[in-house]
Amino acid sequence: MLSRRNKRRKTPEQRRNLRQRFVQNWILAPLRIVFLAILGIMLGFGGYRVAVFLHTSTALAVRCIEVLGTVHTDADEIKKCAGLSEGQNIFSIDLEKAKRKIEQHPWIRKATVQRVVPDRMVVEVEEQKAAAAVALDGLYLVNTHGEVFKRMQPGEMVDLVIITGIDREEFGRDHRGAGRKLRESLHVISEVQDAKCLSNRRLAEVHHDDLLGITLVMDPGALVVRMGLKISKERLSTLCVVIDELTDRGMNVDEIMMDETEHPDRAIARLGKVATLQVNTGDRNNRI
Repeated sequence: MLSRRNKRRKTPEQRRNLRQRFVQNWILAPLRIVFLAILGIMLGFGGYRVAVFLHTSTALAVRCIEVLGTVHTDADEIKKCAGLSEGQNIFSIDLEKAKRKIEQHPWIRKATVQRVVPDRMVVEVEEQKAAAAVALDGLYLVNTHGEVFKRMQPGEMVDLVIITGIDREEFGRDHRGAGRKLRESLHVISEVQDAKCLSNRRLAEVHHDDLLGITLVMDPGALVVRMGLKISKERLSTLCVVIDELTDRGMNVDEIMMDETEHPDRAIARLGKVATLQVNTGDRNNRI
């Protein structure tokens, strides 16, 4: 009986372990949770106060706004679009929102907005590059990608080549087809401007016709050149020879029509309202 009672009695070490577990499970663990909760609240409140300070403190006011990359726009215009002004708290500015606002400007293709702590904002823009103008219901500027990006204002980009033959209805109905014509026109403009033999002439207009193809109008003299359905370096070379031939003869030409038949080295030149001349570029010593 006594031995059974001694078995139920716990040793001092066992009683000490039980007290330790009790203290850890029922006193220290809840205190640890309460401490962590209080610490989290304090950190959250501290972070909130820091955020409020960063977004409202006059010590972090914007004192300099730098705008880079402007040619057709000016810095004040870009600042106004972005809603930027000196005196704003630098951390209160939504960079992505300011970027979107700037890119809504018709002249701006891309923009980046950066803050430089403590007091400077840097805005960098990439403007559209006008490559030509297209006549729709008015004149519109076309960028180097063949995209119409804004209506042309009086006195704006007056030296651009005009693309005609695409009306507003067609542009709205078949936007993809109109875009193809615009890109084709830019290719034509590039080919003509790169032709060294035409360097003394200025391309003024590129006209599209679904049946007759492409017609060029070149200055001086508003020379009309009907190139046909295809334009290549070879046809431009032929055109140069024709112009040189007529210049050698001292003839003023109103219109040149490139041959679309089996004689690509021939062209017909209209000297006036009635007179015409056929030019064969295949033999420079025996021209007709």
